[in-house]
Amino acid sequence: SETKRSSEILEDLMMLREEIKDEISRLEMAIGDSNNIIDIAINSKIGEVFIGTDKGLLSYTSDATVGENSQSNLKVFPNPVRESYNGLITIDKLYTNANIKITDMNFNLIYEGFANGGRATWNGRDIDGNKVPTGVYLIFTSDDMGDEKISGKILIIK
Repeated sequence: SETKRSSEILEDLMMLREEIKDEISRLEMAIGDSNNIIDIAINSKIGEVFIGTDKGLLSYTSDATVGENSQSNLKVFPNPVRESYNGLITIDKLYTNANIKITDMNFNLIYEGFANGGRATWNGRDIDGNKVPTGVYLIFTSDDMGDEKISGKILIIK
């Protein structure tokens, strides 16, 4: 129902808000009373951001990475996704801004989105906002030419 879908979206936004609040708190704690950021460096292969201040170093992992020229080494984690896991599922080493489609084994579309550079994330929910049941899910990707292929699988255990 629409109400359930809206409440699940609100729940996701609240969780994201808490994650952002935690990151801001960590950054403020690392910087302390210093307003002196000396350097910022980014490891674009893995999305790790380093912030150096006169008080120390802070690092965190963003959801953006450099895209790949081929997808021969697609990385999905966690995989399998266990019942106790509540975070995002990460699909890494994708073509730059690749189109992502996730289907069940009957090729029913579960999710569609785009990579942020070479990384995409999925919350484990279908297009109606429901958590997907136990099963194997196929990851289809396509490059900017529209060539689509099965690139990987995800096992969800509930």
